[in-house]
Amino acid sequence: MIVGVGVDLCEVARFARVVERWGDRVLGRLFTEREREAGEGRRGAERLAARFAAKEAARKALGAAEAGEWRDVEVVSDRATGAPSIAFHGRARRRAEVLAVRQSHVSLTHQAGLAVAVVVLEA
Repeated sequence: MIVGVGVDLCEVARFARVVERWGDRVLGRLFTEREREAGEGRRGAERLAARFAAKEAARKALGAAEAGEWRDVEVVSDRATGAPSIAFHGRARRRAEVLAVRQSHVSLTHQAGLAVAVVVLEA
């Protein structure tokens, strides 16, 4: 049973300007260490913008007011397939438990300067 759906769009250039201005301060507030590592290298801004969109989509799927801090929602990738999913921590984990979330389905894309994410939470 689907218990939550969220979608978000992030403009890559705007996101890159925020990171350029605030650097590690904003990255540390928004992303876990694993997420930051996934955003390193070529196309890093696109990858981080897509992860940010996924975090926002997951927060919407949970009910944003109940989602806790930004780092309470983590975008993780399967080691074998690279498929993204969501790991919940802290307050977001407690909310996911209330909703009986058993699985997350995540789709990320970036093209033409935009990053989009869709998150479906299943109980």
